[in-house]
Amino acid sequence: MRYAVLISSQLAVASAALLARWGMGLGIGPGPLTAWRLTIASAVLLLVALSWRRSPEPRPAVPLKAACVLVAAGAALGLHFWAWFASLEHISVARSTLLVSTTPVWAGLGAWALTGVAPKRGFWAALIVAGVGAWLVTSTDATRAGLGPEASTVFGDAAATLGAVSIAAYFLLTAPYQERLGTLRVVAWTYPWAAVAAWLGVAFWGGEQGVWVSGVEPCVVVLAMALVPQLVGHTALNWSLKHFSAGAVGAATLLEPVFAGALAWLFLHETPAAVQMLGACILLTGVGWALMAGRPTAGPVGGGTPALRLGREGEDE
Repeated sequence: MRYAVLISSQLAVASAALLARWGMGLGIGPGPLTAWRLTIASAVLLLVALSWRRSPEPRPAVPLKAACVLVAAGAALGLHFWAWFASLEHISVARSTLLVSTTPVWAGLGAWALTGVAPKRGFWAALIVAGVGAWLVTSTDATRAGLGPEASTVFGDAAATLGAVSIAAYFLLTAPYQERLGTLRVVAWTYPWAAVAAWLGVAFWGGEQGVWVSGVEPCVVVLAMALVPQLVGHTALNWSLKHFSAGAVGAATLLEPVFAGALAWLFLHETPAAVQMLGACILLTGVGWALMAGRPTAGPVGGGTPALRLGREGEDE
């Protein structure tokens, strides 16, 4: 069940590429598209949170420390979206996607820094395999077509890498609270703050693009993005943090380029090259290996969370 949820979350998240293509084709800027998606998702979750308050069963208040961490996590999630879209103005989609797909590396390093527990050798070996597959999947479209003369490769690479670091930070910050507070309470806190961060990004980077969405078709696109990639995809990804390490969940995000390519093949008739199909096979192999190497051990120890426990160096693999 947990594996099915984790893989399904990536399929839902990957649909954002098709919906974004549709929305931008209608004249919606990528920044407003992201901000509205987060705002609508947050509104739905806040309605759910209000229904909790009316429940006869009292729910304990979120401790101040946890609230501060969740606010920071929400800002990190908003920064992830902002940085990724900012990078797309300076480097190709393939190059940006590849750099954002380095999330598992940053998640693993972050977990190591937070817990002092080194990842297993097998986990890192699996990420190398998955990274090779991700490169093969994305490298064939690494062009600068559609980029203006003012595009800066250095800035684009830095922004895409920041997107990877920030989503890794989100995984690490929220992982300890998925079990304690529940996934719905976690996302009810983080999505609104992510929306705030996204609107700040739109205000700073929006340029001449409008922020309002009008018309039936554009509204359908924004609503679909809020419901499918955000509420279904990212919420399922949050739920997975209760059952897998932050690094393993990050590794699963490497499936997104594969699923996005498959959806584009089906709906946009973009036939993948042979090297991309080979890369997809390598990527799936690497991700499966990483999920096994990074799986949590049975039960937390001393109140810890299995989501951050990657296994100690030298343990049986």
